[in-house]
Amino acid sequence: MAKEQQFGFLHEYILDVLKQNGYNDLSDDVKQEFIPQLVAHAETRIGASLLPKLNEQSAQKMVDMTEKGSTTPEEWEKFWQDNVSDFSEIIKKTLEGFSVEVKELLSKIKSS
Repeated sequence: MAKEQQFGFLHEYILDVLKQNGYNDLSDDVKQEFIPQLVAHAETRIGASLLPKLNEQSAQKMVDMTEKGSTTPEEWEKFWQDNVSDFSEIIKKTLEGFSVEVKELLSKIKSS
């Protein structure tokens, strides 16, 4: 079973980062190969930033939602907003750092 995406906005966010760095004309094959990988990396970063903010009860609810396997991105967003008081700020800071690293990686690819 494919991993459920928790943060539905990430696909568009990754496309924007690529576009800002001159990669707006990627073929569909390249997008299908690399964008899911970048989304997964971004989700991992966000999760690593958010998980320490959960109390035991919230962590158990997250486990239950994960095991359910059909939780929508909207349900995940509501969960995080309800259980992490500074959710938006954490997302913003995490994605800013992720974006900088993607830009550095893309600049190395362009120069090689």
